[in-house]
Amino acid sequence: MPIDELTTGTATDALYLVADRSVRAHRNKPGQYLQLTLQDRTGTMKAMYWDVPATVADTVKPGAVYQIRGKVENYMDDLQIRVTGIKPPTESVDWSRFLPESARSAEELTSEFDGWVAKISDPHYRGLVEALRRHPQLWPRYLSAPAATMIHHAYLRGLIEHSLNLCRLCDRLAELYPEINRDLLLAGAIFHDVGKVYEYDSGPTFRRTDYGELVGHLAIGDQVVVQLAEQVEGITREKVWHLRHLVVSHHGQLDYGSPVLPKTLEGLLLHSAANIAAQVGTFRQTADKTPNGEPWSDRVFSMDHRRLFVGAPDSSTDESAESG
Repeated sequence: MPIDELTTGTATDALYLVADRSVRAHRNKPGQYLQLTLQDRTGTMKAMYWDVPATVADTVKPGAVYQIRGKVENYMDDLQIRVTGIKPPTESVDWSRFLPESARSAEELTSEFDGWVAKISDPHYRGLVEALRRHPQLWPRYLSAPAATMIHHAYLRGLIEHSLNLCRLCDRLAELYPEINRDLLLAGAIFHDVGKVYEYDSGPTFRRTDYGELVGHLAIGDQVVVQLAEQVEGITREKVWHLRHLVVSHHGQLDYGSPVLPKTLEGLLLHSAANIAAQVGTFRQTADKTPNGEPWSDRVFSMDHRRLFVGAPDSSTDESAESG
């Protein structure tokens, strides 16, 4: 049964991709348990195999598909599977069943990307984006990479979809605030998460690479900008500095990984727009995973463990209206 159809009390005996796994010792008794993150193209779900036999725990590896038998439970307002059995699949694996992807095709996203490139009038910033577009290794990864492993746009082609959404937001901001450098802001929207092409592994699961864990996508993206700038004739060091500033400051807070805070108007606007795009993406993914008819989602880890209201705006109860 697909993950997005699982509800409390549902028994399942189906193939799932193990996106992550860890073996842990019980605190108050001998033995160990297996903690899993299971995945198919409809979503992810935590799973626990209590008192797992050592022979089983040692054979379950991330990035592989297994036949998982168990029952769905509600634990602290989150669904998880209590596993009772794991075994290798007896049938050939169709990997397309286990990796979610954007609803938009690669051709459609590429066409929109090229449209934004044509709208950048500054020859140097346009040259930087064109260098990304024609790079034989970087562009295919940019086109296929997820924007995250679990939070927002966590699916194939999620990175470019997120970046194009950000281009639209930045273009509107440029209309509201004509004093900003629109070409720089658009280049920042395209490059802000470019480091994720190397931070994440796009198959068979969405996981951080060793490079991504050790360095992180902000530093990787900064390096990408510097390297591509070497291909742009006549670009000044100041232009490169300003684009690099957008890349390394767009998280907006030192606690969130930015080595510097936004210090330019373009930096402030890009950070705010990226936050909007990410939170809307998280909301949409949460709404898609919430069972039909349920107005409230499960708690969302990346949004301070809040439950989100994903029902229709007019579906509040009379009781809530009266209490207001």
